[in-house]
Amino acid sequence: MQLVQHCSINAPIERVFDLVRSIEAHETTSSIDGRAVAGKTVGLSGLNDVTTWSARFFGLRFQLATRVTSFNPPFSLTESLERGLLLEFGHVYNLKLLESGLVELEDKFGFRSPLGALLDAWVLKPVMSRTMSARLNGLKELAETNGWKKFLDSRSET
Repeated sequence: MQLVQHCSINAPIERVFDLVRSIEAHETTSSIDGRAVAGKTVGLSGLNDVTTWSARFFGLRFQLATRVTSFNPPFSLTESLERGLLLEFGHVYNLKLLESGLVELEDKFGFRSPLGALLDAWVLKPVMSRTMSARLNGLKELAETNGWKKFLDSRSET
C-alpha cells in the first residue's frame, strides 16, 4: 500500500529538512502518540540511525524500529523497516525548493501488514492517511512559526 501527500511550506528548506528528521518534532506532531523509546531518541536523525518508535493504533500500543537508509540533505531522507509488526515499511521525504520560494514537502509512505491487502486498504490506509496529514500540518506550523526554535539550534539557521 503506497500513500503520498504533499505540503507547501513557507520556510527555508534547511529548516524544513531538519524538522523532518527531528525526533522531538516528530513526537510533537504525532497524532498517534508516537514516541522514540530506543536507539536514537533525541536530536536529528542521520544516515544509519535506528529509532524504535512506540505508537498507539486502535487503542493498542505497537513498536516499530526504523533505520535511515538514504540521506541527502536538504532534499531527501528515507527510512526503512528494521524490525516490527509490519511486513514491509518504507518512508521517503522529498523536499524541493519552488520558484516561489516555498518548499514542497512530499511524504511517501509504503507499508504491508499481516492483515492482508483488503484490510490494509479499508482499515489501515485511512488511519495512516490521517496520521500523515496531521504530521505534515504539524511540520508546516512549526516551520512557519517560531515553533521550530524548540527543536533546532537557531545558530544553524540560514
